[in-house]
Amino acid sequence: MEGEKRRGRRPRDIAAERRRITLLKKFREALEFGDEERFKQALIGELGQLPGSPEYARSLKIWRDFHGVS
Repeated sequence: MEGEKRRGRRPRDIAAERRRITLLKKFREALEFGDEERFKQALIGELGQLPGSPEYARSLKIWRDFHGVS
C-alpha cells in the first residue's frame, strides 16, 4: 500500500528544501535591518543576489514597502 501512495510522485529533495528554508531565514533577518545599505550588503553577500537582477529589485521593493520608504 505504501508503494501505491508514492506512485507517480517525485521524491523530495531534502537538500533543496533546507537551502530554501535557510535563504528565507536569512532574508527575514536582513529585512529587519533598518539600514537599506546593510540590507543591500546582505542581499549580495548572503543571498547571492546581484544588483540589477530582477530578484534584487524585488527584494529592495519588499524592504522599502516593509519600512515605509518610497
